[in-house]
Amino acid sequence: MPFEQVSDASLLFDLMHIRNSVRAFMTGSQDEITQEQQIIWFSNLDHRLTKIWLYADSDGEWLGYGQLRIEPGDITYGVTTYAVVEASRGKGYGEKILRYVMDKAEEYGCDAMRAEIFKDNRASLELVYKLGYINTLDMGNMLEVQRPF
Repeated sequence: MPFEQVSDASLLFDLMHIRNSVRAFMTGSQDEITQEQQIIWFSNLDHRLTKIWLYADSDGEWLGYGQLRIEPGDITYGVTTYAVVEASRGKGYGEKILRYVMDKAEEYGCDAMRAEIFKDNRASLELVYKLGYINTLDMGNMLEVQRPF
């Protein structure tokens, strides 16, 4: 199966390598995440409300990840983060990952999806618009986008 849920430490450092490879692109930070930071970050997640999946090609090479954070409320949002390693961009993997996370959000009872995307991340913005997301908040260098189910 191309998707593998990160539910314990067994895939934690694979996730860390992916996060480090996309960190500058996604956050603007050049600082790499250390193993200690990754462990602390993962242990502080509420695993009832946050789910993470790695995505691999047919050879088992990790190409990216998708994350879903469920925010219960009057409208239960599925907040997503997703990324594809640079060498695998432009091949449709981002769409596969985002669709998978959206399907999971719907299975978990979310009413809508939300994401925050840098305005200069044209590929990600084009993808979310293609999948029916709309701009809901301009945050300066980022846009918040949402999509109901």
